[in-house]
Amino acid sequence: MGTKYVFPILLHDVLTPNQIENRKAKVLKKYNTDLRTIAELAKIQKSVTSYVARHSFANCLKQKGVATDVISESLGIRIWL
Repeated sequence: MGTKYVFPILLHDVLTPNQIENRKAKVLKKYNTDLRTIAELAKIQKSVTSYVARHSFANCLKQKGVATDVISESLGIRIWL
């Protein structure tokens, strides 16, 4: 089934705003559960969530000297000047 999304969590292009929010919440919960499972397997003792992963990714890029505007764009943040 075709969709305009890169990650097809929204399986149909015609969903109500409520259906979209419910689907996003369900997928985020599953994603965070899977991250916790991976952390346990890797013997990581810290809390791991999508929020932590996102900020860790950005921090790694910053430590490597990647420009802030590139980091922001990679996180999907648009900075309007």
